[in-house]
Amino acid sequence: MRACSSLPILISLLLLASRLPAQQIPFLNHYTWNPRLFNPASQGAGESGEIVAVFRSQFSSLEASDRPNTYLVHADLSPLLNERIGLAAQVLGDKAHLLSRFQFTGFFGYHLIQRNNLRFSLGATAGISSFSFNFDGARVGDVLDLAVFYGQINRLQFDGGPGLALEYQTDGGSLLSFDAAATQLFSSDIRIQGDPQIAQEGALYDLVPHILVNARYRFQGGGFALEPNIVYRALAGGRPLSHGVFELNLNAYFLKDNRLMAGVGMRTNGGGLHFQLGVAPAPAVRLIASAEMHSALGTTYEVGASYAFGKSIPQPPAPPPANSSASDNLLSDAYQEVQSIASAMEPQIFAVRGLQDHASGVIGSGLAERSRKKQTAAADSCTNLLTQAARDLQRLRQMANAIDVKRLQAEQAVRNAPSRGTVPAPATLATLQAIKTRNAEVNGQLETLVQAQQFLLQQCAGLRPEFSEAACVRSGDAECLGELLSGRLETVPGRPANLYPLRIFAMPGAAAITYHYPDDGESYALTPEFQILAGHVANQLAQMQQQGLALNKLTLVAELQEDKSTLGYRPGLVYDGAAGNAPLAYMLIDNATGAAAEQTLTLPVGTPVDLESLAALKLAALWQYFTAGGIPAGQINLEVRYNHDQNIYREETKIVLRMQAN
Repeated sequence: MRACSSLPILISLLLLASRLPAQQIPFLNHYTWNPRLFNPASQGAGESGEIVAVFRSQFSSLEASDRPNTYLVHADLSPLLNERIGLAAQVLGDKAHLLSRFQFTGFFGYHLIQRNNLRFSLGATAGISSFSFNFDGARVGDVLDLAVFYGQINRLQFDGGPGLALEYQTDGGSLLSFDAAATQLFSSDIRIQGDPQIAQEGALYDLVPHILVNARYRFQGGGFALEPNIVYRALAGGRPLSHGVFELNLNAYFLKDNRLMAGVGMRTNGGGLHFQLGVAPAPAVRLIASAEMHSALGTTYEVGASYAFGKSIPQPPAPPPANSSASDNLLSDAYQEVQSIASAMEPQIFAVRGLQDHASGVIGSGLAERSRKKQTAAADSCTNLLTQAARDLQRLRQMANAIDVKRLQAEQAVRNAPSRGTVPAPATLATLQAIKTRNAEVNGQLETLVQAQQFLLQQCAGLRPEFSEAACVRSGDAECLGELLSGRLETVPGRPANLYPLRIFAMPGAAAITYHYPDDGESYALTPEFQILAGHVANQLAQMQQQGLALNKLTLVAELQEDKSTLGYRPGLVYDGAAGNAPLAYMLIDNATGAAAEQTLTLPVGTPVDLESLAALKLAALWQYFTAGGIPAGQINLEVRYNHDQNIYREETKIVLRMQAN
C-alpha cells in the first residue's frame, strides 16, 4: 500500500463534498507548434492530413506509480474529403495517481474562407471520455477517509466544444496564425458517492471547461524560419480567466524543408523552462522530443512522431545528383528551364485564385440582394473579374504549353540516346522524372483553375436577373419596374411636356402603374399629345401582356380641386355629341370623406356642360380610345373625384394600370 506521502496528491484530486477545480486535461508541448491536436478548426490546414503520436511523462521526482503519463494518437484525414472540410479522430489516454482517463474524440472543421493567403475556419469536437477512480491501496492520515472512498469507480461522460482558426500568409511565405478552442464545454460533473453507512456525502468531480489559445508568427527567411509563439490556457465556468497560464516559445527551423527544429520556452506561474528538438528524416516525417524543467517536481519528457500526407506535402524533385557532371546529365539545362517557367507561373496562379475568390464573394453578395439593379451590378462586377482571370489563364496556358514542350523534348532526348551510342545515366533518368512531375503539378494546378473558372462563369451568368416588366412585377421590384417604364416613356416623341413622374406600387405578383398629368383645358377632346400618351400606354400594356402579365383593371381618374357646390359651374361649353348619346357611367367620389355614388351622364347635343360633366367627358374620350384599341370595356373604370384641394392644378388626370402575374 502507498504510504501517507500520497496524501497531498489525493487531497488535490478529491475534496469531500466539494468541487474540484484543478486542470483536468493534460497540456502537451506539441500544442504550441501543432494546434490541430487541440483545435477542430485547424483540421486539414494547408490542405494536408497528418497522423501524430505523442507520449508525455511528467515529474521525474515523483514515484513512478504517481507520475502523470499521457499518450495521444491523432489522425487528420481531411485530404480524403472536400477541400473545405476538415475531419480527424483522436485517442487520448491520461493517468495521474488515482485517476485514469481514456478519451475518444471526433474533430470536424469547415474552412469558411480558404484562399492562397487567408484561411478562416470554424469547428467543433464531440467525444466520449471514460474516467476511472481507483481508491484501492490509497491511504490517508484521517481514518474516516478510508470509509469515504473505496474500490474503483468508473464513469462515462460526453465531451465537446468549439474552435476557430485564422491564418494569413504573406507573399514572402511568412505566416500569422491564431487558434482558439474550448474543451469539456458540453460535459457534466461526476459525482463520487460516499459510504451511506456513515452518512458521508462523497465528492463532486467538477468537469470545467478549458480554454486554449495559440497565437504564433512564423517568419520565413532564406533557408531558415523563426516562429515566436504565445499560448494561453485557463479554466472557465465561473472562474476568473486572469488566473490562466501563459507559455512563451521560440522555435527555429533550419535546412531545406525545415528539416531541423530547435526551440526554447517558459511557462508563467512557476512552470519553468522547456526545450525542444526536432528532425525530419523525410519531408513528410518529423520526430520531436522536448524536456521541461521543474525545480520541485523534476523533469518532464515528451516525445512525438508525425507523418504528413496530402496534396500540399512537397514531394522533392529529382534534380541531378550533386556528384554528377554536366556530361552525365543530358537534361540538367532543360530541368532548370522548366523550373524557371514554373516559378514564373506561381505569382500569376496566385493572382488568378485571388480574382476567382473575389468573384465568388461578389456572386454570394449578389444572390442575397433583392434589388435587380444591385444584382445587375454584381453580375457586371463578377463578369469583369472573370474576364481578367480568363486573360491571365490564357497566359498561364501558354506557359504550361511551354513546359509540355520541354517535357516532350526531354523524353525524345532520352529515347534517342541509344541511337547515338550512349546509355542515359541515372542522373538523366532522375531528371526526366522530375520534369514529368513538375509538368503534372503545373497542369493539375491549371486544370483546377479552369474548372473553378467554368463554375464561376455559370454562377455569374445565372446571377444576372431577367430585366423585363414581367420579371419586375413577379418579384415585386417597384424600382426595377419604374426604371423600365420611365425609360421607355422618355423616348416617346410628342408626349405631354408636363407629365408627372410615374408612380409605381409593387408587391410580388402585382403592380399598380400610374400615368399622371395636369388637364385644366376646357375641352373634352383628346389633344394630339394626350393621344400620343394614350397610344404609348396601350402599347406598353400590350407588351406586358405578351410577357405573361394580365390586366386586372384600367382606371381612368379625373381629380378636381372643386368642392361639391361648384361642380355645377358651367364654363360656357356646349356638348357637341363627340362622345355619342349613350349614357356614360362613372363613380363620383368625395376625396375628403370617401363617399362614392354611381352616376350616369346623358347629354343631348347642345346641352351646356358643367365642370363635373366636363371631367366625365374627358374620361369618356380616353375610354373610347382604349376600347377602340381592343381593351374590354368591362375592365375600364371611370372615376371623377372632387375636393382634391392639395392638387397643384385645378384638374389632373390619371391613367392607372393594375397588373398581375399569371
